[in-house]
Amino acid sequence: MQPPEEEFEKRKEAASLLDFVLPKECTSPVDLGKVTRLTLKIMMDFVHKDTARTILGKERARLTTLKTPFPQVCSDNKHASSLANAGFNKKEYASSSKQLAPEYVIHQRIHQSRSSLPAETYQCSLSKIHFLPIIYNHTDVNLGDCSYLDTCHKMKTCRYLHYLTLNPIKIKSRVSEENSLDYTLGQCFTESFRPITPPQWITCDVRYLPFGILGKFAVIISDPAWDIHMSLPYGTCKDDELLELPMHELQDEGIIMLWVTGRSIEIGRKALLKWGYQISDEMIWIKLNQLKRTIVTGRTGHWLNHSKEHLLVGLKGDPRWLNLRIDTDVVVSSTRETSRKPDEFYDIIERLVGPHARKLEIFGRTHNTRPGWLTIGNQLQGVSLPEPEVKYNYEIYKSQNPN
Repeated sequence: MQPPEEEFEKRKEAASLLDFVLPKECTSPVDLGKVTRLTLKIMMDFVHKDTARTILGKERARLTTLKTPFPQVCSDNKHASSLANAGFNKKEYASSSKQLAPEYVIHQRIHQSRSSLPAETYQCSLSKIHFLPIIYNHTDVNLGDCSYLDTCHKMKTCRYLHYLTLNPIKIKSRVSEENSLDYTLGQCFTESFRPITPPQWITCDVRYLPFGILGKFAVIISDPAWDIHMSLPYGTCKDDELLELPMHELQDEGIIMLWVTGRSIEIGRKALLKWGYQISDEMIWIKLNQLKRTIVTGRTGHWLNHSKEHLLVGLKGDPRWLNLRIDTDVVVSSTRETSRKPDEFYDIIERLVGPHARKLEIFGRTHNTRPGWLTIGNQLQGVSLPEPEVKYNYEIYKSQNPN
């Protein structure tokens, strides 16, 4: 028995109950397989041990996730200038009205001119990213880089410096050879029950499409056309219209991911609760510009330039088939076309619910269509529905609502 004053000091210094109970010298991990007598430390080690579900989920992700090389960015400006001289045809961009050649053509020209390039520069073009300066007739290099770079809406007249991104020749993605899996824990569906469908889409006004004809989904991702009180190249929806969407018809259990803007974060939370979801997490996309640097001049934000976007994650029911604790809640990735989100988020979803699960994207565009997904929105072209039941339901709906 410790004297009262020593026990009091130990309790005061302890960061947790475990620190208070265990002696300080007891720090080595315990081999739970060799335990013959239970102690508090052994029980706590057992409680904090990864479950079989988590271990299997991480192993599946390791075996099935495509492995792609992550190219570095060349920091030698001389390389970029030499490659620009070899890859660009001066007539192509002497006039800002002409389009630059595709990236593969630039690579072909560089390959044909490799004898006149330093060997180090040519080899570097095969393995690293280079930003080739584009010098239009109206470009003033003394002004420096354009703040918007490749997202500049006035590139044909902008006097600041712009670049063409020359990526290294792609190496085919590959999956580990040990990709045969004999367990299904953490999969909503498997190949035995449901094959991966080709891309599906419906051109429609999301506000008026009866969601019941689409069936149920394991995951929904939505990038609503929020009214952010700024000039946008597409139509927007009122908050009340988005809140009234019949989302309850799309899921009995599963997850939803909702993109929100700075103004609409609280409205998005309100929408998830109204639709019957528990707000379980939030993910963030940190935006990079063409030069792989953090964006400091955003196109949104009334008081501060927005350099990130938020993705709220809602949970409905008890989807025990989710593949948990695989990815992080932060994605750092480059911007592309207006409103286009990084492909990394689709990869995260695939790991969460499995590639064979039914997945829905609302307010999607053509670049969002992909295998295993059904995409709906008014910026798509036509209708493509390989799933017979969905096609049948949609044809009945259109026959009754021809307009």
